[in-house]
Amino acid sequence: MKFITFVLKSDPNQTPRTGVWDKDGSAIDLQASYLVANGNTTEQFTDMIKLIEGGDDTRKLIEELIVSPYAVKFAPDTFRIKSPILRPPNYKDTMCHEKHLIQAAKTFYKIAGRRH
Repeated sequence: MKFITFVLKSDPNQTPRTGVWDKDGSAIDLQASYLVANGNTTEQFTDMIKLIEGGDDTRKLIEELIVSPYAVKFAPDTFRIKSPILRPPNYKDTMCHEKHLIQAAKTFYKIAGRRH
């Protein structure tokens, strides 16, 4: 199972959709499939990060959706694949930051001729 983020060529807003790339090259729209099957949408298919964070429960739901009669498919010539994670989260490692500050202070004192 290959997860993709895609946009429909016919969509003037180019709204990103989370889906599965099927063996025949088509895209299965997970949110649209869930909507057809359940009558509402779900937060876990709004973007790839939420899909990944959903873990095994989300994976099992996807496995059921893509083989169900509710799977909404788009032919290969009707969509464009985008970067899987459109806005990656920004993680900062504060341990590296602290080490950098200590090393910078030591270098400053060395250059300035002072002891630390």
